[in-house]
Amino acid sequence: MSSRLKAIVLFFIISSCFLAYAEDKEKVLEYNIGIISPDKIFKKTYEIREEINNAVSLCDCIEVNVTKKKDSALVNVEFDPSEYKGLTIQEIKLLGKGNRVITLRLRAYVEKPKPKSTK
Repeated sequence: MSSRLKAIVLFFIISSCFLAYAEDKEKVLEYNIGIISPDKIFKKTYEIREEINNAVSLCDCIEVNVTKKKDSALVNVEFDPSEYKGLTIQEIKLLGKGNRVITLRLRAYVEKPKPKSTK
């Protein structure tokens, strides 16, 4: 086997090991909320089939609480879209067993506020 071929094979082996490690440490769960009104608080409970110890959102527009179950957790999310227009993506970081980080990514399209009638 030529040294160039050995280098390529070694590169792929190292890359696959790194990706396997990275996938094990962080997981992304993405949910499309759809079209929502800026006038209503969006509330949803997601069941995560892993032990979750804590949850945090970097946005003041999201409140998140975790209810632990035997082998899973219920993640209660309240999203206030009043300050958003159009596409928005919000992330919640969940801390699981063994310091595993799970990202809960929420996509939503916030409608334009309806004009108030002047009757």
